[in-house]
This record gives sequence, C-alpha cells and structure tokens, in this order.
Amino acid sequence: MAEDHACVVRGKCNHHTELCIRALAELVESPGGALWLRRGGDGFVPAAELNMALATSVEPLDGGLAEFMNRTGWVIDLDEFRARPEAYLGFDAPEWLVSIPPRGWSCRCPTRKR
Repeated sequence: MAEDHACVVRGKCNHHTELCIRALAELVESPGGALWLRRGGDGFVPAAELNMALATSVEPLDGGLAEFMNRTGWVIDLDEFRARPEAYLGFDAPEWLVSIPPRGWSCRCPTRKR
C-alpha cells in the first residue's frame, strides 16, 4: 500500500494501530479497514479507520455481525456478499456495513474465542 493513506484514530494517534489495520487489510487485499474495540457492555465501537469514512455506529455484542463472525471466524468479502448472499447463510449484515461503497472491502473479526 502507498504511504500516503490516511489513518484516523480516535483519541491519541498510535502508529501501531495504523500498522495493524494496514497489515490486516493487505492480507485480504483490501484498500483499507477499521479497528473496532469492545467498550464494556455497550458493544464494539470504531477506534480507528484507514481509507474509509469515520463510522459512528456501535455494533451490539449480540448483533448479527458479531454473532456470525464469532460462529464462523470468516473474513467477510463485501463484494462477494453483495453478489452471493447465500454464501453467507445466517449473516444479518448491519446497515452501516452494507452501506460501504463497493471497493473490495473485507471484514475480519479479531474477537473470536479460541
């Protein structure tokens, strides 16, 4: 990825946060990504984004995205999901996720229990 990409971090900017997002994005050949962190019992909140609009949503701990990703451990290819939703049986995509413009985005869950 080019070095001119913008990483927006809420609170204190952390170079390691940007490196983590870049590394995961490159693994799945995505132009960017976001880091979501669990905040108490409220759910997952966006902590940093790379090459995408700032998200304002809170993803519930028991929401469709968290449930699907914890159950499957899958990387969600949004372009594939749009073209073949039947491949993601049982996935109830939140509106903020499906509203991301098609660009080769993928979503990976770092919270899967081992």
